[in-house]
Amino acid sequence: MLTLENAIYLLSNGLRIYAYMKLFRCFYKDSNIKLLNIVIMILFFIVNSGVYLTINIPLLNLCSNLLFIYLATFCYGKKVLYNIGIGSLCYALNILIDCGFYFFVGRSVVIDSGFMTALGFYGVALAIDYVFRGRRFNKISGGNMLFVIIIPLSSICITIITMSEYNVQMLLIA
Repeated sequence: MLTLENAIYLLSNGLRIYAYMKLFRCFYKDSNIKLLNIVIMILFFIVNSGVYLTINIPLLNLCSNLLFIYLATFCYGKKVLYNIGIGSLCYALNILIDCGFYFFVGRSVVIDSGFMTALGFYGVALAIDYVFRGRRFNKISGGNMLFVIIIPLSSICITIITMSEYNVQMLLIA
């Protein structure tokens, strides 16, 4: 059954995987996004979401995350240690952002589903992308502008849905 938390998880998982693709483009400047990498990222979403929705064992989620992150880095054809280092660095960055949200914000439906982590990770990926690729912020593409509009609107929708399902006292406790 698709609950609110599961729906938020699927949305955040897709955004997080897109952020990984953005980060990989920063570290593999000379390579274009290959079709194989896109297929691996789609499989990453399907397998990772499937593991979460059906089994929901954190160790299996961790294994599926790392497996597909490393598979995606190997598509670029660099040295093995470089690929493992980039995959580990990107995953460690994601974990640090996740820990930061748990420490500063606490637990809630939006935090537990990984939505805030995905937003933070995407924001960091955008910042790194602009620094590494030498872009200026006034040259933001239409796709990125779309996310700038969609993310606050989706946050408002999630807040409204959350507040309609739970009472105010329960939200304050969470």
